[in-house]
Amino acid sequence: MVNYVITVDVGTTTTKAILFDEEGNVVRTSTCENNISRPETNAAEHYPEELWRNVVKCVKSATRGVGSKVTGLCLSTYMHGLMAMDNRGKVVLNVMTHLDLRAAGMEKLLRDKEREIYERTGCPPIFVYPLIKMLWLRHRRRDLLNRIRYYMFLKDYLIMRLIGKPYVDYGIASGTQLFNINDLKWDDLALEIAEVEEEQLAVPVEGAKELDTIRDHVAKEMGLEKGVILVPGTFDGAAQSIGLAAFETRLALNLGSTAVLRALTKEPILDQDPRMRIFAYYAADGHWAVGGALNNGGSLLRWLRDTIARVEEAVSKMTGESAYDYMMKMASKVPPGSDGLLFFPFLAGERFPFRDPHARGTIIGLKYSHSRHHIFRAALEGIGYLLRVIKEALEENGIKVEEIACGGGGARSKLWLRIISDILKAPLIKCSIDEEASNLGLFCILLRVLDGSRSLKAIARGLCRDLHRIAPCKESSAIYEHYYRIFVKIYEDLRSAFTFMAKQQL
Repeated sequence: MVNYVITVDVGTTTTKAILFDEEGNVVRTSTCENNISRPETNAAEHYPEELWRNVVKCVKSATRGVGSKVTGLCLSTYMHGLMAMDNRGKVVLNVMTHLDLRAAGMEKLLRDKEREIYERTGCPPIFVYPLIKMLWLRHRRRDLLNRIRYYMFLKDYLIMRLIGKPYVDYGIASGTQLFNINDLKWDDLALEIAEVEEEQLAVPVEGAKELDTIRDHVAKEMGLEKGVILVPGTFDGAAQSIGLAAFETRLALNLGSTAVLRALTKEPILDQDPRMRIFAYYAADGHWAVGGALNNGGSLLRWLRDTIARVEEAVSKMTGESAYDYMMKMASKVPPGSDGLLFFPFLAGERFPFRDPHARGTIIGLKYSHSRHHIFRAALEGIGYLLRVIKEALEENGIKVEEIACGGGGARSKLWLRIISDILKAPLIKCSIDEEASNLGLFCILLRVLDGSRSLKAIARGLCRDLHRIAPCKESSAIYEHYYRIFVKIYEDLRSAFTFMAKQQL
């Protein structure tokens, strides 16, 4: 009898469940949209109950007809979300996502201890982390603080709904700035700063081990039989890196709403530079995810589509192409370097490689000879330049980069992959399952648990199939090298201007 497993990836914008057979073949996929609520200025929240309903709905849809043959479930969620409940289990604070800007500025409270916190938790002093959000609650929302009994990070909330008790995997925990990456437990200093007791947090566990079986009534609601095992999994980015088989000198590049460059290592690696340009999060099964995440990626292209590219959208409707495809076609007609146009893609501030919440989108070098197509290409190149800074930071800290496997919706664009390959001076690999890589990584973790004879790396390399390789073009790389140095220098000059402008806002 063929058995199946179900993997669930809860992202910022969608929840995706994929049913795999025993060989790792995708049997069925189900997706639900996750709505973001903005109840006040700078807020970006998820309703945890809605996300739970999406998980149930997606699992039930993906497993229809074969629910009795599903043996295991593995779960990933996005990082850095903070929610809270009272002593009766009622939600007091909806999930503050990484897009929530209300805690911006509170990271300054760590100034005297930011390096120590970084070395203990692997998290640079950035406002997206739950520790900073806890400080915001303490200083700005004491009305909520007095009602809070438990703090949660979405993954532990979902696990609590699945098995009745809250647990959080090491991967999600390591993205909270509250977790000691050396001891794999909640960090005493971070908890002291947050004024939070360990009893207010879920118990951290290894994500690549069987935790429990799903409660009978929950399994029934999902269309499953009794006895389905739960493997906690990890965060979405680590799962994606595993799914892309990005181990050792093969890195993973995610071109989703944000852009992320990661290496999977056998130990946590921190930036020895005072700028703390990279993170170090636990992944699964003794592996670590080390890298940097941009606030701006595919979300920038969406903005371009909805504003500057309105003409392209109209034309695309006539030609049958998507607006994105038409934008890319027009950008491909512009030469490398965009005829001297530089686009600094900081529409949502930036966290890596520059910690600058005040940074804003900026175009430098605009002339009458430029068209909107130059702006499209310069935006793609701007993301590439920031990824180059992260790549250099990784290399400076001993990580060798031989090739980069790509995932996310942006990986569909051959032009964007070509640009990034030329800027990074590294081959980019297009994989067969790039947009489902997180779910494939979860399947690898499940298989590791069910078949302990093979390593996680061996399982992933056996399942990830490379489609084609994009090698950097020497001539284009030389042009980008010139503009990359200018890009970095101009950003340093702009930084004080961004700060000044933020202080002048009414």
